Amino acid sequence: MSVDKKLTNIANAIHAANKINSTYQTNQNRNSEKDELETRLDVLRNSMSIIKDYCPDCHKEMVGNTYSQTSRYTNAILQLRRFAQTANTRNSRKENFVSFISILHPIVDDKKRHYIEKIIKLYDVLHN
Repeated sequence: MSVDKKLTNIANAIHAANKINSTYQTNQNRNSEKDELETRLDVLRNSMSIIKDYCPDCHKEMVGNTYSQTSRYTNAILQLRRFAQTANTRNSRKENFVSFISILHPIVDDKKRHYIEKIIKLYDVLHN
């Protein structure tokens, strides 16, 4: 690796660290309607995005995949939390179950994803 490339990677790392720190400070100082977990997940998602943008080319694919997975998991966590908070207000247990597995759909492995898709299609056919 050339000296210029090494210096560029070091500069990118410093710039990324500065942006992550700014994101963290902004979220700490902001009076938001979001709860603490949602704020932490936003910081995590934003930090992963910054790392993805500034990482060396040799690691871009791996970091990009990690960022995608992090986004899917953080979205699922937030959706599950909202689902749990409103579950008692819904009437149908069948709808609750279908909603629940729909939330899990993006984060499960391929075999389970296939079963979830079949369950959702079956529910739609039976109830529409």
